[in-house]
Amino acid sequence: MPVYTSIARIALLLTIIGILSAGLWPFNFKPRNRVNASPEGGLHIDRYGQLFSTETWQIDHSTNQFSVEFWFQPAAAGYGYDSSVLSFSHNGNLDFAIGQSGPDLYTAVLSPDANGDAVFRKLWLDGACATSRPLFVTVTSSNEGVSVYLNGHPSRSFSVTSLPGTFSGVLMLGHTPRGDQPWSGDLLGAAFYDRELNASEVMSQVEQWRARYTQDLAQQDGVFALYDFRATTSDRIRSLARYGPDLIIPPVFCVLNKHVLGWPKTWNRSTAEDVVENIAGFVPVGFLFVIVCNHTSRKPGYRALAIAISIAALLSLAIELLQVYLPSRDSSLCDLLTNILGGALGGALGLAVASWRKSAFRQIAL
Repeated sequence: MPVYTSIARIALLLTIIGILSAGLWPFNFKPRNRVNASPEGGLHIDRYGQLFSTETWQIDHSTNQFSVEFWFQPAAAGYGYDSSVLSFSHNGNLDFAIGQSGPDLYTAVLSPDANGDAVFRKLWLDGACATSRPLFVTVTSSNEGVSVYLNGHPSRSFSVTSLPGTFSGVLMLGHTPRGDQPWSGDLLGAAFYDRELNASEVMSQVEQWRARYTQDLAQQDGVFALYDFRATTSDRIRSLARYGPDLIIPPVFCVLNKHVLGWPKTWNRSTAEDVVENIAGFVPVGFLFVIVCNHTSRKPGYRALAIAISIAALLSLAIELLQVYLPSRDSSLCDLLTNILGGALGGALGLAVASWRKSAFRQIAL
């Protein structure tokens, strides 16, 4: 057996081991839930951390009026994910969210489109999270649209109406219900109202939060639930208002709605980078397998290419199915398809190289 064939076999084996290791890293099927007390007060989320409601949240809405107060310390401005930090969801599908993407803040609501179908709309505030200090976000909704206040001051209004019943499903903070897009930062407080707050109320309540008058806030008209994370001393956080389910901090990070071979909800720079990495990562598998087959088998080249694509598909499928049991990883159909594409491109390249080598040897022999 030629030396270069042995080298190709070893390289193929090492490549497969490397891909399996990269796909299943960090091999932790029961990771610790990374929620700890913050030195500044509140709760610190370290990428994979979460709090969620102990029961399904439900407010009996007849209108689309509501208000949300959320006090948190954003992640660093260089943060590269698009992740919801506070959300309501049904089976992993978001109805409402406040999130961060790099230095930008967004709030998102489920609203009707021109045909009356529900559409999840993200409303952006550029540069709002480019701060080293805690940010107090207030979101109000009415028939006129959605308004966002930053630290008590009006920031931006959107002519978007939300659907009635926005506050229903599971309330989660610190992470996404599907377990993807991690976030780091501090949670300080949150409150929810079944009415629209006016501008003077928003400013007044920001001051009361900072002065720790949360018991007074919890008694105000329309407040449904209020959580002060600065006063948390256990793994169960009770609402200071008359309503609202408890929030729990589980000891183990878990995914409430893990999708098997899911499809990306949004396409952004991070998604595009994943596509390129998935294709590039499997090119060596297809290439090396065809090179090895070309020197150890009498099978035609197209059969070696077909087997190489099949091996890439089986290897990728095994990784994606095992990732279902890894809370910190995401099982993705997009990853599977791009891995197969990478294996096919690598196999085609290997076939071209093998054909070139044979042609070169014939010319030398002549």
